[in-house]
Amino acid sequence: MLLPRWQKKVEVILISSLANEEVYKLFFTPMDNLAQAIDYAKGKYGEDFQAYILPSGNTVLPQLV
Repeated sequence: MLLPRWQKKVEVILISSLANEEVYKLFFTPMDNLAQAIDYAKGKYGEDFQAYILPSGNTVLPQLV
């Protein structure tokens, strides 16, 4: 499976009302709430992980620089 270039460098966690199956199709990791997402990131990347939080991500078009 070919992934977008950015997907090889970052993991996107999505907190949404979308069904998990739909979120996986977008190559994102679904979570139910922010606390769950933070716990997941700490467990996977360690206590000092870095993250960007986009409260209204549907209104933002991110660009890798």
